[in-house]
Amino acid sequence: MSSSKASGIVKNAGSSAPGGPKSQIRRRAAAEKTAKDSNTGPAGPRAAGADGSTPTLLKLYSDEATGFKVDPVVVMVLSVGFIASVFALHIVARVLKNFASE
Repeated sequence: MSSSKASGIVKNAGSSAPGGPKSQIRRRAAAEKTAKDSNTGPAGPRAAGADGSTPTLLKLYSDEATGFKVDPVVVMVLSVGFIASVFALHIVARVLKNFASE
């Protein structure tokens, strides 16, 4: 380490000002470490919710699910058909109500 003496003040050439780039790096590393530690997942299956049943829930929507399998197009057609039948029954009820009141 070299030191220079000018007008009675000894200055160390290897030191830097407080709050310099090294302290910023340390601060950033500490902030990243705390963020990483806080973003770890749940501690156990109970903390995950519903006894950790997430894999079971995902299995219901996969090809490995047991039980009755229906194509999404069929579900869509049946849903639209049901809505149309309710709509038609409402119209029929209004028409019959008008004929019954006369």
